[in-house]
This record gives sequence, C-alpha cells and structure tokens, in this order.
Amino acid sequence: MLELGSGGGRLTAAVSWASIVLIAVTLAATVLETVPSLANAHSSLFEVIEYAALAAFSAEHLARLWTAAEYARWKRLGPVQCRLRFAVSPPGLIDLAAVLPFWLSFAVASGFKAFLVSSSRHDDIHPPWALLEALYAERRALLGYFVILCGVS
Repeated sequence: MLELGSGGGRLTAAVSWASIVLIAVTLAATVLETVPSLANAHSSLFEVIEYAALAAFSAEHLARLWTAAEYARWKRLGPVQCRLRFAVSPPGLIDLAAVLPFWLSFAVASGFKAFLVSSSRHDDIHPPWALLEALYAERRALLGYFVILCGVS
C-alpha cells in the first residue's frame, strides 16, 4: 500500500494521491501563511494543516520503517537489519527529513525551557550582569542548541 508499483491496487493509488494532495495543501498553506493578513486571520487553520501533515507523514515514515522487513531485496536480513537499512537509505532519510525538524523543535524548545529554568537558579543574584553570568554558565548548551537549529533550517 505504501509503494506504488505494478502490484498496487486502488488503495495504493489512493494513498499515493492523498500524500501528493497533502504535500500540495501544506505547501500552499506555508506560502499563504507568509502573508501577514492571512496569517492573522487563519492562523488556527494553518496550524491544523501543519499538525495534520506532521501526523500523516510521521505515521507514513513509521509504517515504512516497520514494513521494511517485507522488502524483497532485504528479505535475507533480519527485521532489525532491514529497518536499519531502510532508515539510512535515501528514501528513509528523505522521509525522516520531512518530519524531523518539527519533532526537533519540541526537543529544542524543551531544552531552551530547561536552560531558562537552570538560569533561574541565579535568582539570588540581582546585579545587571547576572544574566550574562547565566549565559556564560550555559554556553555549551546554547552552542549545542544553535548548532541543532542551524542544521534543521
């Protein structure tokens, strides 16, 4: 059902077309969201589209990863090796690249919240340089977040 080929039926074609339509709708929403008046008026709709696409493409990636053991060319390998082989294959990496930035944003955002919480332990220090001291103390974590953000964008 995930692979459009000679053995695919109507359901396979429907899944393929649904994926194409979802990509087109997501791209259109992304473009329309750059117009400030539309972004303000329809922000919740754009958010719903983004989350729906994320859910669909995450589910597709997980389904492809799970069913990798069924690929004829990898049948001789064990299920774990098949899944690892798919994960590092070009289609697997492309699928991962489609959803990873969004999932990483949660990790980075929660990491940034952890930084804010850890920097709040300097509450007993109120001089103007307290924030600078907190930033210096967390410089490695901030550098890591910066590298991740640069890699994602």
